[in-house]
Amino acid sequence: MGYNPKTYNLFQQIDISNALEKIVRYIDSSDEEDPKLFIASDNPFALRMKFYRYIQAYRIQMENKDGVDPHKYDTLIVEQVKNGVEIKSVLDTMDDLEITNMNGEKI
Repeated sequence: MGYNPKTYNLFQQIDISNALEKIVRYIDSSDEEDPKLFIASDNPFALRMKFYRYIQAYRIQMENKDGVDPHKYDTLIVEQVKNGVEIKSVLDTMDDLEITNMNGEKI
């Protein structure tokens, strides 16, 4: 059977759920300028996809639940690296906006 985010069993993915909770907690409380976490894996692509599937299913299934933020994990970037996956926050990777006037001079 194929992947369906509406019927994806979030309870069977307790390892991903626990990892995401720890990651969000660490990134939110970290004093580092660009906090990143690494999870080693023999198959980084499969692990990355597992994270993305869980995040998408969580967002869809929690959309109409009271007291639950369905977008809790939307700020995470999960990247495949050589020996695992690297997870960081999109908010920490955003560059400052450079504002210039019509002549190209910085304001």
